Amino acid sequence: MKKYNYHYTYLITNTKENRYYIGVKSCDCPPEENTDYMGSSELLTEDIKLIGKDNFTKVILEGFDSREEAEDHELALHTKYDVAIN
Repeated sequence: MKKYNYHYTYLITNTKENRYYIGVKSCDCPPEENTDYMGSSELLTEDIKLIGKDNFTKVILEGFDSREEAEDHELALHTKYDVAIN
């Protein structure tokens, strides 16, 4: 498995429909430079295709030393905001 230098959680907001996506990403560039990445969710990808990338914003929530820590943070956020229902 490839080892990455950066691991972070992020929030993508669909500003047109006021919907949110919380995700985790590992990469070799600093998170603030990883501006093209907008998540791997099929629903999010479809929404971007339908209404355009300009209707979405991405905010880096937190950086971590490991992928595992980032995934734990993502899971905690999913639980806190009950994303399965919301």
